[in-house]
Amino acid sequence: MLAERLVFTTKEIEITYQPEYLTTSQSSSVIISAYRKNFFGMKTPFAKGDYDFIIEQGGNLVEMNLLNQETTEIKSLGREGEIVVGIYDKANGSVVRRIVIKILPKPAA
Repeated sequence: MLAERLVFTTKEIEITYQPEYLTTSQSSSVIISAYRKNFFGMKTPFAKGDYDFIIEQGGNLVEMNLLNQETTEIKSLGREGEIVVGIYDKANGSVVRRIVIKILPKPAA
């Protein structure tokens, strides 16, 4: 009974994003995912989150494509700068996390 509770109960929401920055190349993109973790640090089985991903600053620098309820892709529009993405839990409207992503000049080839 205790083991079930530890496995199926959500302890926290994990946010991952790769890579950690964008470049001014228009093919540059970042994938941001949010998922629920249990007490063992693993993804909570059968727990689907429903999150809002909102570009709070720098919306003119990127475009966002929602891939599913837990994942979004952000693509560079080719301009340098910095964006702030807010991740909100739709169930209660609370802020899960805000992340800052820099858009750097594309590397010289």
